[in-house]
Amino acid sequence: MNYLAEILAFYDLVQVKQLSTGQIALWHALMAINNRCTWIEWFTVPNLTLELNTGMSRSGVLKARNALKQYGLIDFKVNGTKATNYKMITIAKSKQESNQIGKQVSTQDGKQVGKQVRNTLNKRKETKLKKESKKKAYGEYQHVLFSDEEYEKLKAYFPRDYEKRIQSLDEYIQKSGRKYKDFLLTLKTWARRDGYVPPNEKEKNKDKFKSVDLSCLTNEEYGLLMQKKITIEELIKKGRVHVEWGNRKSCFVLCDLWARSFCA
Repeated sequence: MNYLAEILAFYDLVQVKQLSTGQIALWHALMAINNRCTWIEWFTVPNLTLELNTGMSRSGVLKARNALKQYGLIDFKVNGTKATNYKMITIAKSKQESNQIGKQVSTQDGKQVGKQVRNTLNKRKETKLKKESKKKAYGEYQHVLFSDEEYEKLKAYFPRDYEKRIQSLDEYIQKSGRKYKDFLLTLKTWARRDGYVPPNEKEKNKDKFKSVDLSCLTNEEYGLLMQKKITIEELIKKGRVHVEWGNRKSCFVLCDLWARSFCA
């Protein structure tokens, strides 16, 4: 048995098994005794000797040796009132074998994973090519591509001038040589930068009030509003707040900057 190799292998195991200090102390005590015995297979040690060498009580020694046996580090035979027989189980050799097996498994797993990754990438590539093949080209230079679904979304988003916008993008690609992955998203982004509001959003916002006059509120009402204990809608129902709506105007409305930011 190689003493140094066993110690190195043991501390690798300690990190995995999280052995207690008592278990570690007992293993070292038994290894030292077996070393003096010239590494015989079975050797006898009285409990008192182990208590002195480890600093543990009798019950601590018994508990620690049971744990070491469960971990496969030692074996022992109780001889009644006589001293117990111990056997140290080498772990350095098993560690080397497990490392070799681990390398073989890792190599096999690596090949298998690599194959799976290649298959996944090939499938994604095929799917992408199929999707692109279903798209139709638009514009004078045929640079802008849409599927039927995307084209319908484009028409709904730009009902008045979608053809003009397609042509603008097509000409820009022709001049600049730039490439785009998502033509619909590109046109939407350009439009929003110019302040464009699509029809569906206009419909949503038409009944929202644009400004609020809070000049009629009492200090108490103003405080409740600030603390969010009452809402603008509740104050409107009570007739305490005058508003200007998105598509119709009330008799008077001028709102200070604070009111605009608060109600936004």
